[in-house]
Amino acid sequence: MFDISQTGNSRKRETPAYPDERTRIKALLAHAPVPVRISDALPSGVNALYQPDTREIQIRRGLDANHIFRALAQELAQVEMDKGDGSYNRSEYGFHAYCVSYMLCKQYGVETNGFYHFEGVPQRLETLEPQEIRAELAVIKEAAGEISGRMNRMLNQQRQQKRQEPER
Repeated sequence: MFDISQTGNSRKRETPAYPDERTRIKALLAHAPVPVRISDALPSGVNALYQPDTREIQIRRGLDANHIFRALAQELAQVEMDKGDGSYNRSEYGFHAYCVSYMLCKQYGVETNGFYHFEGVPQRLETLEPQEIRAELAVIKEAAGEISGRMNRMLNQQRQQKRQEPER
């Protein structure tokens, strides 16, 4: 047996360095599987919307950077879950996309307080067996991993380019 104080790491954790707002959004859009278009015709209260019939995302004009990131992350998650075979149902994957958006915001330093609420789990999930819940969580993890992977590739390329630039 160990006391928790005996297992600590004496090194202080570094505060993670997140990319700036503009870079974060560019990374999110880098190699996106569908086009993203600015729209003035979205319904009230909807900041972004994936259209499976046209395979594009529409985003509301005039949002601040954090709102853009949260909305695009959620809709890109919807894209990841649409296999393109015509069986896609937006409401079936709504909670999954919401979770993916939350995970990406946490990973890249976007404010989540007051924007995400997980008090109620969808009824459909309450009746599932543990292995079925794991399968649902795997869908969330896979979509988040796919988007995060694209973002990280872009961010790493950008870091490499900055290192190779001659100092002035």
